[in-house]
Amino acid sequence: MLAVFIIIIITLIVYYSYNHILTENVEKYNYKLSTGVKNGPYDVFMSTVNSQMFDKINNTTFSTEYSTGSIKNLSNVNKYQSDFALAQEDLFFDSILGINAFKKLSKPFKNLRFVSGAYYEKAHFIVRDE
Repeated sequence: MLAVFIIIIITLIVYYSYNHILTENVEKYNYKLSTGVKNGPYDVFMSTVNSQMFDKINNTTFSTEYSTGSIKNLSNVNKYQSDFALAQEDLFFDSILGINAFKKLSKPFKNLRFVSGAYYEKAHFIVRDE
């Protein structure tokens, strides 16, 4: 009879421990995404990606941080103030090389990694007809 009682106790301890590990001890992650101005193209793009993809990742939340654009986004990621950012590709390269808009920095950004192109963005030069 004592053996049955000990087996029941051990079974309950194992069951409780297993449930505790699976339900209460799960690590949650919160990632900050630097986009751009509120309701701007980067914000709209990231909101769509967030609702279609990121919301489906368990134990993970994503919060949007609005900024003035690509330069601020790159700076936020470089300073560990954001985890992800959208930025124009030419500004990304300028930031790691320390040229053009980033020439005034004491040193180029070193904490950035390119992940993927998000979408193709056309730029047009428009001139007067004269």
